[in-house]
Amino acid sequence: TSMWRPGEVVPDFYRLRLPDGTPPGQYTLDLSLYDPATQVTLGATSLTTTVAPATSRGARSSTYTLTPEIGLADITIAPQFQPGDAPELRADWLTTAVPPADVRARWTLVAADGSRISQMQELAYGSPTSTWPADAYIQGRARLSTAPSLAPGHYALMLALVGADEQPFGPEVTVAQLEVLGRPHSYSVPPLQTPFNATYGSVIKLWGYDSQQTPDTLRLTLVWSALTAPGRDYKFFVHLFNRDDGSVPAQVDGIPRNGTYPTAIWLNGEVVTDTIQLPLAGV
Repeated sequence: TSMWRPGEVVPDFYRLRLPDGTPPGQYTLDLSLYDPATQVTLGATSLTTTVAPATSRGARSSTYTLTPEIGLADITIAPQFQPGDAPELRADWLTTAVPPADVRARWTLVAADGSRISQMQELAYGSPTSTWPADAYIQGRARLSTAPSLAPGHYALMLALVGADEQPFGPEVTVAQLEVLGRPHSYSVPPLQTPFNATYGSVIKLWGYDSQQTPDTLRLTLVWSALTAPGRDYKFFVHLFNRDDGSVPAQVDGIPRNGTYPTAIWLNGEVVTDTIQLPLAGV
């Protein structure tokens, strides 16, 4: 662009390869210009575009026939996860004919005692099945949200395709066997070097902290508890504040346990300890 002259029109062409199975539908095309040396963006433009063709099913065959028009070749999902996780699921859908109506997937976790937990998902987000052509391969992705209180154990993952009235269009089939792992929980507050009570929004309480200090690091162990199940993710920050000049020479901002234990999966009354380290080099 350093060689472009004022008023010059510069035609350019780009080819974006669509992965096999890309669902047909409306997409947003984002175009930005940036300085490769500094990564500073000059500006950005968003355009709406339509992906009309679908990948041919080719030699792919259905493992499960769900309606006369739609089958499932395979799914990919982690076989084990923790309560409160939302494992990603990839489904490889195949069509034999144009589906006559829009359908959704009803995914159901069935426990050993027969209890069922169901949720509805589009087969491919933003791509209604009524727009799918015949003899197509379409890859859908979904996340199966689970409650933090989900009991550990083995579950069968069942699938049925349903209409707007949630009535099934075909059979319900078992597509995977999953294991929900146990997550340890504590409900007792340990002794603390520095106890105090700080409550945040009647949802989370900070009971206090333990501390250890070296010349280079201040190590804090914070003890929280959930006054009610938070149900959403909150971040925290700990700032080392200089009262003389108002500066913050060290800080830690984040999600508890280095992002591995977000508050959305805390249970009512649960006590959570979290150790953080504030760097003191140069302080």
